[in-house]
Amino acid sequence: MQIQHFGTVTLAVTDNLVGLPLPEALATLSKAKLVAARNAEFTYHAINANVDGQQHYFVETGDDHATYTLPAGDYATFEMTRANRLALDQFIGQSYGKIAAAGYRPAGNYNLETLSDAMFTVQIPVVKA
Repeated sequence: MQIQHFGTVTLAVTDNLVGLPLPEALATLSKAKLVAARNAEFTYHAINANVDGQQHYFVETGDDHATYTLPAGDYATFEMTRANRLALDQFIGQSYGKIAAAGYRPAGNYNLETLSDAMFTVQIPVVKA
Protein backbone atom coordinates (compact mmCIF):
# COMPACT_ATOMS: atom_id res chain seq x y z
CA MET A 1 0.00 0.00 0.00
CA GLN A 2 1.22 3.46 -0.89
CA ILE A 3 -0.46 6.72 0.21
CA GLN A 4 -0.51 9.35 -2.53
CA HIS A 5 -1.98 12.86 -2.58
CA PHE A 6 -3.97 13.85 -5.66
CA GLY A 7 -5.64 17.04 -6.79
CA THR A 8 -9.22 17.10 -8.05
CA VAL A 9 -9.83 14.96 -11.17
CA THR A 10 -12.96 15.03 -13.34
CA LEU A 11 -13.65 12.15 -15.72
CA ALA A 12 -16.18 12.01 -18.56
CA VAL A 13 -18.11 8.82 -17.86
CA THR A 14 -21.01 6.55 -18.66
CA ASP A 15 -23.11 5.52 -15.67
CA ASN A 16 -23.66 1.79 -15.19
CA LEU A 17 -26.28 2.08 -12.45
CA VAL A 18 -26.67 -1.04 -10.34
CA GLY A 19 -30.29 -0.70 -9.26
CA LEU A 20 -30.31 -2.99 -6.24
CA PRO A 21 -29.02 -2.12 -2.77
CA LEU A 22 -25.85 -3.86 -1.62
CA PRO A 23 -25.17 -6.72 -0.95
CA GLU A 24 -27.80 -7.92 -3.45
CA ALA A 25 -26.23 -5.72 -6.13
CA LEU A 26 -22.77 -7.32 -5.99
CA ALA A 27 -23.46 -9.88 -8.74
CA THR A 28 -24.98 -7.15 -10.95
CA LEU A 29 -22.02 -4.88 -10.22
CA SER A 30 -19.58 -7.62 -11.20
CA LYS A 31 -21.46 -8.08 -14.50
CA ALA A 32 -21.28 -4.33 -15.18
CA LYS A 33 -17.53 -4.45 -14.57
CA LEU A 34 -17.12 -7.40 -16.94
CA VAL A 35 -19.03 -5.62 -19.72
CA ALA A 36 -16.89 -2.50 -19.26
CA ALA A 37 -13.67 -4.53 -19.44
CA ARG A 38 -14.81 -6.28 -22.63
CA ASN A 39 -15.73 -2.97 -24.29
CA ALA A 40 -12.47 -1.21 -23.34
CA GLU A 41 -9.73 -1.49 -25.94
CA PHE A 42 -6.82 -0.68 -23.66
CA THR A 43 -6.52 1.01 -20.27
CA TYR A 44 -9.69 2.34 -18.74
CA HIS A 45 -10.63 4.11 -15.52
CA ALA A 46 -13.80 3.47 -13.55
CA ILE A 47 -15.26 4.79 -10.34
CA ASN A 48 -17.20 2.42 -8.12
CA ALA A 49 -19.38 4.78 -6.07
CA ASN A 50 -22.39 4.77 -3.80
CA VAL A 51 -24.43 7.88 -4.60
CA ASP A 52 -27.56 8.55 -2.54
CA GLY A 53 -27.82 4.88 -1.57
CA GLN A 54 -27.46 3.53 -5.11
CA GLN A 55 -24.39 1.77 -6.47
CA HIS A 56 -22.90 3.14 -9.69
CA TYR A 57 -20.00 1.95 -11.82
CA PHE A 58 -18.88 5.04 -13.75
CA VAL A 59 -16.64 4.11 -16.69
CA GLU A 60 -14.45 6.74 -18.38
CA THR A 61 -15.57 7.28 -21.97
CA GLY A 62 -14.16 10.66 -22.96
CA ASP A 63 -17.53 12.01 -24.12
CA ASP A 64 -19.19 14.94 -22.42
CA HIS A 65 -22.68 13.81 -21.44
CA ALA A 66 -21.83 12.87 -17.83
CA THR A 67 -18.93 13.57 -15.47
CA TYR A 68 -17.74 12.40 -12.08
CA THR A 69 -15.30 14.42 -10.00
CA LEU A 70 -12.86 12.77 -7.62
CA PRO A 71 -12.03 15.23 -4.84
CA ALA A 72 -8.48 16.13 -3.90
CA GLY A 73 -7.03 14.18 -1.01
CA ASP A 74 -4.96 11.22 0.09
CA TYR A 75 -5.52 7.91 -1.66
CA ALA A 76 -4.28 4.46 -0.70
CA THR A 77 -2.98 2.83 -3.88
CA PHE A 78 -2.84 -0.91 -4.45
CA GLU A 79 -1.62 -2.74 -7.57
CA MET A 80 -1.76 -6.32 -8.74
CA THR A 81 -1.24 -8.23 -11.96
CA ARG A 82 -4.45 -8.29 -13.96
CA ALA A 83 -6.60 -11.33 -13.14
CA ASN A 84 -10.19 -12.44 -13.57
CA ARG A 85 -12.94 -10.17 -12.25
CA LEU A 86 -13.63 -12.23 -9.13
CA ALA A 87 -9.95 -12.06 -8.10
CA LEU A 88 -9.91 -8.29 -8.72
CA ASP A 89 -13.01 -7.75 -6.59
CA GLN A 90 -11.51 -9.89 -3.80
CA PHE A 91 -8.33 -7.80 -4.07
CA ILE A 92 -10.40 -4.64 -3.53
CA GLY A 93 -11.98 -6.13 -0.42
CA GLN A 94 -8.57 -7.12 0.95
CA SER A 95 -7.29 -3.60 0.26
CA TYR A 96 -9.88 -2.13 2.64
CA GLY A 97 -8.58 -4.46 5.37
CA LYS A 98 -5.01 -3.29 4.76
CA ILE A 99 -6.10 0.33 5.09
CA ALA A 100 -7.43 -0.30 8.59
CA ALA A 101 -4.34 -2.30 9.56
CA ALA A 102 -2.14 0.64 8.50
CA GLY A 103 -3.99 3.10 10.77
CA TYR A 104 -6.20 4.73 8.13
CA ARG A 105 -9.91 4.68 7.36
CA PRO A 106 -11.81 5.23 4.09
CA ALA A 107 -12.62 8.89 3.46
CA GLY A 108 -15.45 8.34 0.99
CA ASN A 109 -17.88 5.85 -0.46
CA TYR A 110 -16.08 5.38 -3.79
CA ASN A 111 -12.85 4.09 -5.27
CA LEU A 112 -11.01 4.54 -8.55
CA GLU A 113 -10.16 1.43 -10.56
CA THR A 114 -7.68 1.40 -13.43
CA LEU A 115 -7.47 -1.69 -15.60
CA SER A 116 -4.81 -2.10 -18.29
CA ASP A 117 -3.64 -5.06 -20.34
CA ALA A 118 -1.32 -6.23 -17.55
CA MET A 119 -2.11 -4.34 -14.31
CA PHE A 120 -5.01 -3.53 -12.03
CA THR A 121 -4.84 -0.53 -9.70
CA VAL A 122 -7.36 0.52 -7.08
CA GLN A 123 -7.14 3.89 -5.31
CA ILE A 124 -9.24 4.43 -2.20
CA PRO A 125 -9.62 7.83 -0.47
CA VAL A 126 -8.26 7.69 3.08
CA VAL A 127 -7.65 9.73 6.23
CA LYS A 128 -5.64 8.86 9.32
CA ALA A 129 -7.76 6.91 11.81
